[in-house]
Amino acid sequence: MRVSLVVVNYGTIEAARSLADSARSALDEVIVVDNASFSADRPSVEAAHPGIRFVWRDTNDGYGAGANAGARLASGDVLIVSNADVEVDGAGLRRLAEAAAGGVAAPRFVDGEGRLVRSSHRREPVWLSTAREYCGPVAAAAARLRPGWHPTLRPEADHYADHDTGHVLGAVMAVDADLFRRLGGFDEGFFLYREETDLCRRAREAGAPVRHVADVVVTHRGDASPGDHRALVAARPAAVRSHYRYIAKHFGPVRAVLAWLIGAAGSLVWVATGPDRRSARSSLSSHLRLLDPRGGRAVRPRSRPA
Repeated sequence: MRVSLVVVNYGTIEAARSLADSARSALDEVIVVDNASFSADRPSVEAAHPGIRFVWRDTNDGYGAGANAGARLASGDVLIVSNADVEVDGAGLRRLAEAAAGGVAAPRFVDGEGRLVRSSHRREPVWLSTAREYCGPVAAAAARLRPGWHPTLRPEADHYADHDTGHVLGAVMAVDADLFRRLGGFDEGFFLYREETDLCRRAREAGAPVRHVADVVVTHRGDASPGDHRALVAARPAAVRSHYRYIAKHFGPVRAVLAWLIGAAGSLVWVATGPDRRSARSSLSSHLRLLDPRGGRAVRPRSRPA
């Protein structure tokens, strides 16, 4: 079985090179796709890493578009698509590829301090996810009343055993190459966020399993930040836009609009009452941007990001 690794990079070329170097000996092919973030001495970078294929894109059309560009060049039976800001050994990636035969597989994630990052989801991100993500008081009340509860994520204990699941975190994801091609790759209408959720759903609809592989452990540096920072990330315009685009694509525009009303109202309450008003203001602003006809068409599925 041939395994191809596609690392999608934006602004972290050193991390991408480090990951590619660490995995190269255990895999059959390593491709680093830079989404128009590095324009310095590209020939020198390529010369210093002769076993790695670099793809220098002139535009940044998002994570999914970068992954698709690398996948089109890959020759492996299994594709592993990865962020640059992760740490994993090549043997772990090969084990993940074996688990992905015929479907999708993702590892167990930990943050920079070794703490579990819950990443296996059992439910779709619709009503409860919207309320929890975009209304801080709801999230705070849920944490007090039911510690550890999340509307979509599986409990912590589930992450220490292999299981089939609904969708997984896309920071590292292995996909059967034939399945990836049949699905048409990532939907590039998701500039960032929810592209992996969408791919997993389409894989399940095609009859393919989505697996959580507990004995492959990946350190995801992007999740090493404090909780309030992660809330701010969830409130970014790209994350908010992708959330409602996903609902519109799979549940229809009416539900997407209703979900937006929940999110916007929740954000307004969050701004007024706290906690973490910085994230609250970001969330409200991101919701209001969707009303702008120049960049707010998230509730209507489209083929390219705004």
